[in-house]
Amino acid sequence: AALDFLRARPEVRSEAVGLFGHSEGAWVVLRTTTLREDVPWVVTNGGPGTTPAVQDRYALATALRRTGGITDDEVDAALAAYDRVIEAGRRDADFAEATRLAHSPPTAFTEHAAEVDERLWEFLKRKQDHDPIPDAVRLRCPHLAIFGADDELVPVADSIRLFTTAACHRHRDRRATLTVDVFPGADHRVRVGGGAHLAPGYLDALTRWITDRTGGRGA
Repeated sequence: AALDFLRARPEVRSEAVGLFGHSEGAWVVLRTTTLREDVPWVVTNGGPGTTPAVQDRYALATALRRTGGITDDEVDAALAAYDRVIEAGRRDADFAEATRLAHSPPTAFTEHAAEVDERLWEFLKRKQDHDPIPDAVRLRCPHLAIFGADDELVPVADSIRLFTTAACHRHRDRRATLTVDVFPGADHRVRVGGGAHLAPGYLDALTRWITDRTGGRGA
């Protein structure tokens, strides 16, 4: 609906309007692009190429390892607890069982799990194993994948590898080229300086990539 709304605006060059998705929004725009024939480009910004379960595990591990006073054994115990909860989700376990697994025994993961209520647990079970790569394989337009090199939430190297593998798939449409842009020192939102500023060159690179694929003029 948002795409159609923008294209209906008289000041917008409708054929130039594509899709931009940040973080988990990347999964949304990849799926949306596969469902339409008229998307000229798609940008994923800090978008994981992994499943939510893998991405959340990476984010948890990164956060724990940056926490002062926690040992490697404690990190391993927390990740093992996370894995047990994920497996419970795959069995369609109820919230009570997930809570018990997150607290037995208590680990550094327990505090993170406390943020999840029953409604969120039901959603996470449905979401955790969503794989964005089949959607990436089915793309029919150019894809720009942007990452901050110091992203603490997304496994950048793994995501690049997965998107690259999708781009080389024998069933991938020839129009679906892949461009990867990684900004040194940038975080999940492609910001630097503690999040104060966008990475140098980010907006220029994004604008140039889009205009190169839309006839050299802005939308």
